[in-house]
Amino acid sequence: MVPNEIRSHKRLAFISVCALLLRVQDIEEMRQCPIIDPRDLPSKLQVWNNPAILPLSGIRHPNETIKDTIRKTIDSTMHYTGLYNTLKFLVSREWDLNYEMGLNEAPHFCCRNCGEVVYIPKSALSFRCLKCKHLHTLSDYLGIGEDSPEEWAREEAATALRDVLETLTLFHFVRIWYQQPNKLGQVLFIKDGPLLLRAGLYRLSDSIRALIQYLRDNEIPLNLVGIEKNGELVNHIEEIKENLPEPGDYFAPTVKYIIENIRGYTFDPSTYRNRVQYGSKVVARLGPHHVVPIDIPTGDFLLEPSFEDLYRFKESLTVLAKMTCYKYENALIPIVLANAYASISQRPSGDILYSFASRFFS
Repeated sequence: MVPNEIRSHKRLAFISVCALLLRVQDIEEMRQCPIIDPRDLPSKLQVWNNPAILPLSGIRHPNETIKDTIRKTIDSTMHYTGLYNTLKFLVSREWDLNYEMGLNEAPHFCCRNCGEVVYIPKSALSFRCLKCKHLHTLSDYLGIGEDSPEEWAREEAATALRDVLETLTLFHFVRIWYQQPNKLGQVLFIKDGPLLLRAGLYRLSDSIRALIQYLRDNEIPLNLVGIEKNGELVNHIEEIKENLPEPGDYFAPTVKYIIENIRGYTFDPSTYRNRVQYGSKVVARLGPHHVVPIDIPTGDFLLEPSFEDLYRFKESLTVLAKMTCYKYENALIPIVLANAYASISQRPSGDILYSFASRFFS
């Protein structure tokens, strides 16, 4: 978040999402010749960088509320980042030709104008409420900033947009390659953070679970992991890592174990519901000094995942073991490089951010 020191009521969030394509042989080359300056990455590796901004207070388009400007900003962001097709792919479940939109539990939300339920038409980017004819865009389905007042938004709105951009960037490549199983199976997708979408973004998690289950059912390989770097499971590693002495050893906790042994609550399977995760948690030893909490996709959410439920776990673990480094505890080379490149602090920030925001709102 970037505060305005002169006009403190004006707040703008800047977001930078980065993806890079890294080959195993690239890692060996970098061990011999490290990349010191992150700005040199594009010349040596394929890098995608999607910057975004989101007004939080005091900044708006003329004759609009902050909430209206946020809505239009998110729609514009989906367009210029090229991620709208991936959002449409997930929401409409375009891999499933028999999936019916417009009824029952199919994607829907409340009209921004009259509150009537609006069902999203198949593969549509814009559509109108059948009752009041208010025009909506597909990004409205995400509901980012919708719970905020008219004239300001919580910082959670920027966090939600960042999470969406990260997830859509990852599944952009899955969308492109899912009909080419040989190519898709050669790639390990590593997400910096757990495989989940919090709060109202669970709607996308439902679609992602369905996609993963489709890939499993059709034996289409998807090597996907989420790497957790903080939180309760990370703190719990100290208590269990001695029970994982050899590389390849792993522990897949049940949901009951996580809730009762890590969070300290009583687990009731009859009332427990999880719609935010699209992966199960595993703690795995990758090397002598790396014991890493990992999220592995399972398709449908499971309370007690077994080894067979963890989709492509062995293949993913084998590749991860080749990517360890010592930049920080349990560090992995792809995540270190992506974070270094995406960090706004790597650039002369003030003038660039001002210019970017000025062009966006002009």
